[in-house]
Amino acid sequence: MSLNTTIYPPRNGIKCYLFLGRRALKPIMLFTINLKAMKKIFLILPICFLFFANGCKDDENENPLIGNKWKLVGFVDDQTGIIREPQPNNCKECYLLFFNTNDAFSGHSSTNTLYGTYSANSSSHTIQFTEIGGTKINELYDGREFVNSLSNVVSFTLSIEELKLFYNDNLYLLFNPYLP
Repeated sequence: MSLNTTIYPPRNGIKCYLFLGRRALKPIMLFTINLKAMKKIFLILPICFLFFANGCKDDENENPLIGNKWKLVGFVDDQTGIIREPQPNNCKECYLLFFNTNDAFSGHSSTNTLYGTYSANSSSHTIQFTEIGGTKINELYDGREFVNSLSNVVSFTLSIEELKLFYNDNLYLLFNPYLP
């Protein structure tokens, strides 16, 4: 005895029948699929998914820094307009900053791996690196200035192309998105 399934396409849907043996005396209907109903489901399902996937977000508490990795372009004096490139300037893994979560960050200085916590308020554009830790190799080049500047940061501005971390009235760290 063998089991065969056959699909007959009627006008308004698909009916699936099960035939037992080579000659089926009486087909047994397994299920019917209504094509009009399926079209409606496939149109409504993505809309429902988008609605529930977004959920109820509180825009005030969203942190636009999360998930972004930044590479230091330079130490900027806003008063003179001078941008001093960090040294060494040929190091791909130096002077990186990554905002992991609402309060945790990681990164690299000239020689050390950095990690710690921060607090940011996106509506007032304030930020403070509350704890900065990492490996303890003596900093070379501009590594010490980078870490010291991070610990003095008080505010930020953010766009798609750049992040500015202000650590003095006229001084800030200028970052571009990191593209490995």
